[in-house]
Amino acid sequence: MYTRCPECRQQTHVNAQQLRHSHGMLHCKNCGVLFDALALISDHAEDDIAPPEHTVLTAETSRPSKKNTVLWSIGLVSTLLLLLGQIIYFEGNTLLHNPQLRPWLEKACFTLNCTLPPYRNLKQIRLLNTVIDTQNAHEITFTIILSNQADFPQQYPALKLTLVDYLGRPFAERVFSVDNYRPPSARMAANQTVEIELTIISPTEKIGGYSFNIL
Repeated sequence: MYTRCPECRQQTHVNAQQLRHSHGMLHCKNCGVLFDALALISDHAEDDIAPPEHTVLTAETSRPSKKNTVLWSIGLVSTLLLLLGQIIYFEGNTLLHNPQLRPWLEKACFTLNCTLPPYRNLKQIRLLNTVIDTQNAHEITFTIILSNQADFPQQYPALKLTLVDYLGRPFAERVFSVDNYRPPSARMAANQTVEIELTIISPTEKIGGYSFNIL
């Protein structure tokens, strides 16, 4: 009689005495596994014994459904819009007046048919020169040269005039808003230098000096 190891398929010759002595259990001489010899017993040495069936599990690629894809896309867009809203809320003013980001924002706004607030960056407006004219006894005229050094049009700034006496002590101040010297809607063109004039009534105190600050 013959039996076959279920693991390595090695066939082994056995007799009735061996099976009675081991109660039908044998150790495979090839792989050492202990198995039930009676389960695979055969009278013929070359008898093919069908191998135990193995269930082959195939992994099926999971494809998201169209509904899940749409929901995922909506969620992603909503998250991006929320993030964009937070950035604009906390950093909007800084972003709008950033020279590097401004061209991209203008392109995006053109696509979305919206209008950006006017560009404003006082650090890019320079006061190049001022000249005082005191020939008129009743009025003083200041000629001021301003330069917009930005690559974008800007609103004209407000200007603060401070008068000091001969000891350097300030005795008078005045803030000129844009509409004191230009129409409120006027803009300084990109990289433009302009000349403006401001006139005040002559003060009773002698002027020892003056200064202008851009606001």
